[in-house]
Amino acid sequence: MNLGAFIISMSLSAVLLTGSVAYADTMKCGTKLVSDGDSKAKVLLRCGEPFIKEIVGEKTVRSRLYGGYGIRSDTVLVERWTYVTGKRQFLRILTFEADTLVKIELGDKP
Repeated sequence: MNLGAFIISMSLSAVLLTGSVAYADTMKCGTKLVSDGDSKAKVLLRCGEPFIKEIVGEKTVRSRLYGGYGIRSDTVLVERWTYVTGKRQFLRILTFEADTLVKIELGDKP
């Protein structure tokens, strides 16, 4: 096997062996979409109650004060909602920081 074929083979193997969770920008709920930046209220209105709601931790968020004179720190809850979208569909795992949707992941099939 030449070096080029070996590199391609190893690269393909690395891609295939990555974790089972994939990331998505949006999630379809019926005819509506939710995406990063949406509020919990908007997600609930469009998708209904999740199958599982869990608090997974806290995160410290730092932001500059108006005018740039100092830094403000706030602690927000990190919450994970899991939706089952169908028998043969992947789970959808939504992560919120405070009230904002920050990540949508595709989990395993139920």
